[in-house]
Amino acid sequence: MPMKVEANVVLTVEGDHNVRLKIKDGIKSVKWLDNGKRLDFVQNGDDVIIGGIMNEYGESYVVRVAEITVE
Repeated sequence: MPMKVEANVVLTVEGDHNVRLKIKDGIKSVKWLDNGKRLDFVQNGDDVIIGGIMNEYGESYVVRVAEITVE
């Protein structure tokens, strides 16, 4: 079944399990909403890389949401 996605909503995860985003505001923190665990991130201008997003339970197509707090 073909799937259509909105590029500004759906993220694809690269083989290194990092997510790359464009965010203009300075990021203070990134954390999972389900358990509060903080995620590592690097921000250079509006380029952001959030690392370690691999689900510790294994890979699945379930939605998991992280909260990004900006300045």
